[in-house]
Amino acid sequence: MIMDFFRELAEESFTALNVKGEKLKTSKYCTLSKYSFNGSSSKRLAGDYYTLSYKKTDFGNNALSEDISDLIAKTLSKIVDKKARPLVVGLGNSFVTSDALGSETVNALFEKNRDSKLMLFKPSVYALTKIESADIINGIAKVSRPDVIIAVDTLCCLDTDKLYSTIQITDAGIIPGSGLVNPRTPITKATLGVPVISIGMPLISYSANNLNPDSCVTPKEIDIIVKIASRIIANGIFKSINKE
Repeated sequence: MIMDFFRELAEESFTALNVKGEKLKTSKYCTLSKYSFNGSSSKRLAGDYYTLSYKKTDFGNNALSEDISDLIAKTLSKIVDKKARPLVVGLGNSFVTSDALGSETVNALFEKNRDSKLMLFKPSVYALTKIESADIINGIAKVSRPDVIIAVDTLCCLDTDKLYSTIQITDAGIIPGSGLVNPRTPITKATLGVPVISIGMPLISYSANNLNPDSCVTPKEIDIIVKIASRIIANGIFKSINKE
């Protein structure tokens, strides 16, 4: 069903499927919820989905940024072993600002990674490389032997209110290109043989009345949003691994 692909933001799918979430934590700025999904009645990957929500008007506030990073770190600490050596993969097209969240997150981690055990990689996209991202990552993983892969990517949503006001973390992995109704090879434990955690933020939206992959909405301040969001996510990953 086409609607499943446009709902890369799991919370939207779960609302439509009447899957109930569990509120785990509420801080001054953020709410963290968890959804568990067995994969039935949907193309969505089975797994646990953590949704971190906050007011869009607070985005850019330093206190909010720290709050989000802390919650990302705490969530990752629950699902990634403390002794794990992660490979962080920045998915997406670095030449398209709205799709550069993964690439920019890896760039932000480069700056912090001198004494860290993180491995970092940016595979680009099939449209540019003509190689499936999953195949590239699989080759890198066979050589570097990470304990876990953390994939960061831009998500698509339907509700414009969800744009840059939500961060999704899941142990289900990710299907690149699914938001554009052009799904590539899944990046999951089943395809790579390594646990895959994906982190994403919706930066592209499709109107519920106009499900056309050639017609979408992205925030006009997208360059600033990607810069801030990538640093927030990078800080969260770094804190979870280095126990700041």
